[in-house]
Amino acid sequence: VTSVKFNPRNNAEVLTTGRDSVVKLIDVRKSGEVLQSFFHSEYRIDLSYAGCAISPDGKYAAAGSSTGDIFIWRTVDGNLMKQLKGHDTGVVSVAWNMQTNGQQFASVDKRGYLILWA
Repeated sequence: VTSVKFNPRNNAEVLTTGRDSVVKLIDVRKSGEVLQSFFHSEYRIDLSYAGCAISPDGKYAAAGSSTGDIFIWRTVDGNLMKQLKGHDTGVVSVAWNMQTNGQQFASVDKRGYLILWA
């Protein structure tokens, strides 16, 4: 596991990323039962740390890729909603702004380049 974040709407769920290049939504009450897996053929993790985040309403999961892209999936069904391009190196952290109801999103790559998405 390279990153873990609690679901802000449900503290019984965590989102994880791992070197297997799969993002997982896990129920911590049920001995780590995987509720949903998120993946894409272009999503890849080959960094020691790659961040993930859940939107303030809990409806979306996001993760940065070693390719520099950010992937956003729907938590309810695992469908990919967006693939954001803007970094030219691995994305190490992603975050939703909780004060804007998820309307603002930030990402940073391993060189320290920050992008604010609206």
